[in-house]
Amino acid sequence: MSAWDKIYCQLCENILTNGVQVANRTGIDTIKLPSAHFQLNVGEEFPILTTKQLFIRQAVLEMLWIYQAQSNDVRWLQERNVHIWDLWQIDENGDWRDEKTGEVLKHFDPKFANTIGTAYGYIVKRFKLMDRLIDSLKNNVNDRRRVISLWQDEYLDTAVLPSCVWSSEWDVTNGTLNAWVHQRSCDVPLGLPFNVTQYAVLLKMLAQVTGLKAGTIDWSIKECSYLCESG
Repeated sequence: MSAWDKIYCQLCENILTNGVQVANRTGIDTIKLPSAHFQLNVGEEFPILTTKQLFIRQAVLEMLWIYQAQSNDVRWLQERNVHIWDLWQIDENGDWRDEKTGEVLKHFDPKFANTIGTAYGYIVKRFKLMDRLIDSLKNNVNDRRRVISLWQDEYLDTAVLPSCVWSSEWDVTNGTLNAWVHQRSCDVPLGLPFNVTQYAVLLKMLAQVTGLKAGTIDWSIKECSYLCESG
């Protein structure tokens, strides 16, 4: 069993043993812990779970959609047979609808048709976050201001969903690139395996293009949870 498998299984057990059942906006209760933190050494062992199935192709493509294509257009994913954002796609009229009832959950400017609004890749592109990060890693190795923040207050209302993994910080020590990732909430069984592998790939890619070695990822979750049946 890998180091990541052990951490993941311990976290799942901790949630089920010590978590508290709470209601939330979706109508489906969750069992949650208020926070969690762990560290993975990506340079020593790539974190991909072996204890549960992981659709790595979809995970990597979603990461590339956000950080390489810098897109909020769901069609980019659909063209590559990835449908994880279909439920949050704004329609041609600017409406985001409930898949089952057709009810309009929120109306957007029609210019956001076929997108998820002003989230994820939109923010990366709008603020040139990757360009600035790569430039800093190449040209200012001791920079202590390498923060990628996808949480921009002025763009939250025009996003279908605000970013779950909302921030990352990047450090270079002795030629090794390390990251600290912040997640505001996480569906641990479904989302966390995806997210960790995504950022491990991103760390590897950034290390390669900047001539650095891949190091560690510290991962912080504010609310880590299991979905459960409501009531």
